Amino acid sequence: PALAHMRDHYQRAITNQQLASISKMSLRAFERQFLASFHLTPQKYLRKLRLRIASRALIYTNEALSEVALSCGFSDQSHFSREFRRQFGRTPREYREHYKLSAGVPVTKTAVRKQ
Repeated sequence: PALAHMRDHYQRAITNQQLASISKMSLRAFERQFLASFHLTPQKYLRKLRLRIASRALIYTNEALSEVALSCGFSDQSHFSREFRRQFGRTPREYREHYKLSAGVPVTKTAVRKQ
């Protein structure tokens, strides 16, 4: 249930306490179980999920970087860019330009709707 909640509500702030409640576990038991299962803390898992979703938005839409950042649950574009670079080794703008060219998909808002 915690993973489904993260997937469905990634654009909002999600606390470990909320996830533990959804999973009907104590906070500490939830955190231990999650770490044992995924080798990541719940918040690191959520950050990776947000970054994966953002990476797709960068390729398949022409939304501004600030819009992508906010729609994926980051507090601002600066935080998004820092985390994105840490995860993917390039800035969101560099990532978009690299994959936009190699994907061969026109980058428009309608490209996402058609898929």
